[in-house]
Amino acid sequence: MRFFLRYLSLEGKKSLIAARKSMVKFIVMLLLIAGGVLAVSLVMKDAGVFQTAEIGVVIPEDEAQTKMVAQFISAMDSVKSVCHFQYLNQDKAMASLEKGTLDAVLSLPEQFYEDVDSGKNTPATIYFPENAPLNTRVFGELVTDGVSLLRTAEAGVYAAYDTAQIYQTEISRNQIGDVISGLYIYEAFDRTSVFQKNVYSSLGKADLCQYYFSAAVLLLLLMVGVNYGYLYQKQSRAVEEKIRIYGIGEGKNALVKVLLMTVPLWLVGVLVYAVGCLVSGKYHLSFLWFDREVLPGTLLLAAVIAAYFQLIYTISGESTRGTIVLLAVNVFQIMASGVVIPAAYLPGIFGKIGTFFPLTFWDSYYLKLLFFGIKGQETRQLILMFAVFFAASVLWAKAAGNFGNAERREHKKGGHLTIGGVGKSAFFHWYFLQLKAWLKRGTSLLLLVSMLFVVWFAGQISMPQSDNVTVGIVETDGAHGKEVLQHLTQRESLFPL
Repeated sequence: MRFFLRYLSLEGKKSLIAARKSMVKFIVMLLLIAGGVLAVSLVMKDAGVFQTAEIGVVIPEDEAQTKMVAQFISAMDSVKSVCHFQYLNQDKAMASLEKGTLDAVLSLPEQFYEDVDSGKNTPATIYFPENAPLNTRVFGELVTDGVSLLRTAEAGVYAAYDTAQIYQTEISRNQIGDVISGLYIYEAFDRTSVFQKNVYSSLGKADLCQYYFSAAVLLLLLMVGVNYGYLYQKQSRAVEEKIRIYGIGEGKNALVKVLLMTVPLWLVGVLVYAVGCLVSGKYHLSFLWFDREVLPGTLLLAAVIAAYFQLIYTISGESTRGTIVLLAVNVFQIMASGVVIPAAYLPGIFGKIGTFFPLTFWDSYYLKLLFFGIKGQETRQLILMFAVFFAASVLWAKAAGNFGNAERREHKKGGHLTIGGVGKSAFFHWYFLQLKAWLKRGTSLLLLVSMLFVVWFAGQISMPQSDNVTVGIVETDGAHGKEVLQHLTQRESLFPL
């Protein structure tokens, strides 16, 4: 045990020296990952079937109340998701519409607010271009729906007026109009209240900030693994035999390396988490807050990722080759797992195989750990994954060591290694050496293959557009449902129905 601790201390000192030398690489990697994830998140934020329409609003100069109402309406979430208002005069607005910098122009007449408040139906004029794009047609459909609601509100007010006159109600005429108009105007502004809202997001329950903060931390932890090649540098045979004599076999050697990788990974994860909490609190983003349960959860995740690094480097057999293989496997997982680009935007084959990637499970675990809470079953699954990775690396190291020892013994005897009692096989020995040489050349091509895969993969991403979105309609029994369906199919369809 004492020699094990001494060996751990020596390897730890070597790790500190290597970490100090690779600090610049770590900072560059952090900046690249942060910039890349930020760019992808901005693309995903703007991704949608249609973009917001740019609407020019023409209001006479003396109409302060009308402009105040327009600014209030433009600040509503239900309006900002569809259009953005620009306040211009009539000539500039029409010129911009003709040039295509505006999608539509809304022209309000003088005393528009006073006329509406007094009950006078003064029309507003909306100009649309010919062959309007999808976002402009969506805006036009919503304007038509809003006008329909206003007409219904007027009909309700007039019906209430007539009823009040017949039955002599105690409420005054103006009060009746104000109450009914207020109810209908509220429904017109809050357009999401007239239908049931069920959101099915490619990001799951997380919002954009939560999803990509979790993804950025995981990508950083994964890419830190390329700096651990120094732990797997080949030592002389005498040193290996000496370490084995003192009781440091494959299992303890693997444990030392996993410990030396787990601690830095955990510190990096905790540091990024603390910075995220500070930024979220300082700028009132309210997407991340400090939770003590995150610390042990991150430690467990760091241990599993370290065991994953241990398995990749052990199978590769050499530090430089292990770094290349690890980088290639990480790139494949990052692109195809649906962590950076959601699986909904990827070809179907990646959605099927992505569920089996370790990175997919780690992303789900860490996202729940940060924002939604984890269950005991998920923790047990992570512990089982650690045990599998660690045991597989130890068994592979034992098998590789036994094979190497047998080959050296045969070489000392002047013979050649045989398998399964095949007999003397100079051909097999030659073939084995050729295979080793080919594997070395193959790993050198992994980076090129990874780059080509990234280029090909980028062309397979399918972002939602008007030409690749189909809307399904579930028809219900009843005359009203059939009437609504007929009304939808008769209007100018924005999507295939």
